[in-house]
Amino acid sequence: MNLSNSLRKAEDIARKLLLEIQTLSSEEAMTHFQSKMQDIPEEYRNLVDAMVGATLVYSHKTSNTGSSTPVNSHPKTAISIFRSWLLDMNKYVRLILTVGVLIVAAVAIFSVLPPIGHIKSQAGRDELREIRSDGRDNLIIFVHGIRDDGELTWTNAETEKNWGQMLAEDSRFENFDLSSYHYSSMLFQAGSLSISNVADQLAFRIDNGSVTDYENIIFVAHSMGGIVVRNLLLKNDAISEKVPLIYFLATPTAGSDIARLASLVDPSNRQLDAITSFERSNFLADQYSTWRGSHLMSKVYSLCAFETVPTNGILVVEQVSAQSLCSERTIPSGQNHSGIAKPYSEESLIYTVFANRVETLFGRESP
Repeated sequence: MNLSNSLRKAEDIARKLLLEIQTLSSEEAMTHFQSKMQDIPEEYRNLVDAMVGATLVYSHKTSNTGSSTPVNSHPKTAISIFRSWLLDMNKYVRLILTVGVLIVAAVAIFSVLPPIGHIKSQAGRDELREIRSDGRDNLIIFVHGIRDDGELTWTNAETEKNWGQMLAEDSRFENFDLSSYHYSSMLFQAGSLSISNVADQLAFRIDNGSVTDYENIIFVAHSMGGIVVRNLLLKNDAISEKVPLIYFLATPTAGSDIARLASLVDPSNRQLDAITSFERSNFLADQYSTWRGSHLMSKVYSLCAFETVPTNGILVVEQVSAQSLCSERTIPSGQNHSGIAKPYSEESLIYTVFANRVETLFGRESP
């Protein structure tokens, strides 16, 4: 039985006791009450004791005729005391539960997201960082997720291998220039950018550079980065027409429960608010239906991988969310939410599948 039901049951028992002792003096009432306590179920005993005991004390103190004053001198006041006490208790219970949820949410969030020191970010700052730029025919752009970094997102801490650098050393990608897009994405940051704002910033970076001169542009997107890329392409035909492939790594296409918890802790964060769930986010639902109804659904090959290892017991993005809008069955990465973007070598499944798909799209010869 929950606490609210226990309070209601205890109040009913206390009311009945009050009726029984209303014609008795305070001392007689206390004696009668104490004799009845043994008949009260143990789970309600302390609550009833507090309710009736407080009322008897109050009745005694407010009596003007001495110890022989019957309890019913103030029966309405006593009932009112119960009501006020119960309402106050319900307020405290709701407050405690709310604080508890926020604490649980905060612990969950900070246990699965990168530590603050991991992020090399400044509010409002974005940049398209070149990994290799030699005027090749095609371009691969890496896009990180929420509360992350455009460099460390893609770097395996154990091997110190960065995905972009690995591609630069792989002959299968010799006709690709490589870049990583970095944008501001922090919790508790005043004036946080929306996902649409981030996509517009990336569009300006692409338009203002020589990016549109490339024959093909491929995106590798981690987590919310995939939502950013879809928004970018839906709003920019000149860019989307050059995109044959997007690699989505644990992208919350249908939302993320951890984002829903995080939005409780940081309710003003527009990025979090947008990726909670279809039910709570019009942004996600609209993006899903718009993408499915556009030519991009068939034109752009959506390669997807999902996390299979919990991060501190939590799957940040569930498989059902990560596999939405994908072109084929999704790839079980064997990694957690962060590790899915950090291949340990060219033999990693998440690396190998991507390299094979690029060869399939462009042919076995270098594009």
